[in-house]
Amino acid sequence: MLSRNHKGLNFEKGDLIEWCRELLEIIADPDSTLLKKTGVELKVANSLAQLPCEVYRLLSVRVNGVTPTTNIIDDGDYLHMNFTTGTVKIDYYYLPETRDGIPVVSLPARQACYWYCLIKIKADEYERGFIREGVWDRWNKDLDYHISRARGSFKNMSRDDTNQIMKIMFNWVNIPQVPSTLD
Repeated sequence: MLSRNHKGLNFEKGDLIEWCRELLEIIADPDSTLLKKTGVELKVANSLAQLPCEVYRLLSVRVNGVTPTTNIIDDGDYLHMNFTTGTVKIDYYYLPETRDGIPVVSLPARQACYWYCLIKIKADEYERGFIREGVWDRWNKDLDYHISRARGSFKNMSRDDTNQIMKIMFNWVNIPQVPSTLD
């Protein structure tokens, strides 16, 4: 789409791949960009369980079907466990990719990727004053619009997903503190 709409535009395929991956992480919507894997078994050795490289967001960890009550530390590469050997099962979201490592861009996210990549390609020209402010603002508004459309809706979320969102939302609410005695 970029090369068709902007003849003579120079860009590297690797840059487009990385920018689309960045944008999909910004969108990070279970309806349109993320897929969910459940019950993936990991072996624990020396109190470590190596996470799959595709994990975008870890949703849960279970040991013998139960979520542990003790702390499990996720450092992005490994889960640090409080036991030395065994197995754990995890659920997580991931960004789907082709076998070549190219992110799969869903239909709702394609326009957002187009605008994101165009802005990235043209950022240097804008900074040097070759692109008018009004044009740059319109491109950014188009990007924002398509990002919000790509984020989708809650219609396909499971009850567990919506419950998790509700827990997060209720943790954001500031509960006013009432003094126990009045002066």
